[in-house]
Amino acid sequence: MSAGTPTFSSAAAQTLGAAYEHVIPRDGDRDLAFKGWRLSQVKDCQEYTTGLKQCTEVSIYMTEGEAIVTHVRQWRERQAKTEDEKHRVAVHSPQARDPGGFLLGRDGAVDEAVEWLKKDNDGELGTLSKKAWIEACRMCPPLKGHDVERVG
Repeated sequence: MSAGTPTFSSAAAQTLGAAYEHVIPRDGDRDLAFKGWRLSQVKDCQEYTTGLKQCTEVSIYMTEGEAIVTHVRQWRERQAKTEDEKHRVAVHSPQARDPGGFLLGRDGAVDEAVEWLKKDNDGELGTLSKKAWIEACRMCPPLKGHDVERVG
C-alpha cells in the first residue's frame, strides 16, 4: 500500500465518523472489546397483559480491522427492571481461515456473519436480523451490495 492509499479505517471514518471503543458482554466468557463502528441496532419488545416485556435486540458492528461483529441481546423487563439478560456475540474476521486453510476474506466473513445470524434464529434470517443486516450493509461502504445474495 502506498503512502497515499487510504486505509479502510480512514475511508470508513470519512463515512461513519470516528471509531469508538465498544465492550459487549458475553455469557460464560470474557467480555468482547474492540474499536470500530456500530452499523445497526434493531430492537423489538413484546408486551404482555401481565406487565412483562420480552425484548430482542440485534446489533452489527465493523471493527477497524474489518471484522464483522454480530450481537444478539435478549431480556425481559418487569416494572422497568431488566431480568434474565442474555448475550450472544460472534466475530467474523476476513483474516480467519476456512476448514481448507484459505483466508475467508471479506466475502467469506460476510457469509459467515449471515450464517451465524440464521443459526441464532433456528436456521432462518429473522425479521430483526434481516433488518439489522440490511441497515449495516447500507451504512458501511465495504458491505454495500452484500444486503442481497447475488447469483449468476
